Amino acid sequence: MSDPAISVREMMITDQAAIDVDTPATEVARRFERNDWISAPVVDGNGQLLGRITIDDVVDVIMEEADHSLTSLAGLAEEDTFASVWQSAPRRAVGWV
Repeated sequence: MSDPAISVREMMITDQAAIDVDTPATEVARRFERNDWISAPVVDGNGQLLGRITIDDVVDVIMEEADHSLTSLAGLAEEDTFASVWQSAPRRAVGWV
């Protein structure tokens, strides 16, 4: 068990790479995966801390990418994902109804 008297200064990670605020989400996901991060600081162009991004945020990005990939593989447009069966079914297939 950790020493309860230890200070934050002694516990904090000081060599954590920061994520620039303009980094694409897919690149952030790759960095999290490659480095096994659970969170990372987000900074602006001057290195000013703006906030943090967590693994939960990254999982959302990964899930969105997977959904987009599956939709593309199925040959559907993004708007087809939420279309009713009647709207997305080919006209000739509806004749049997």
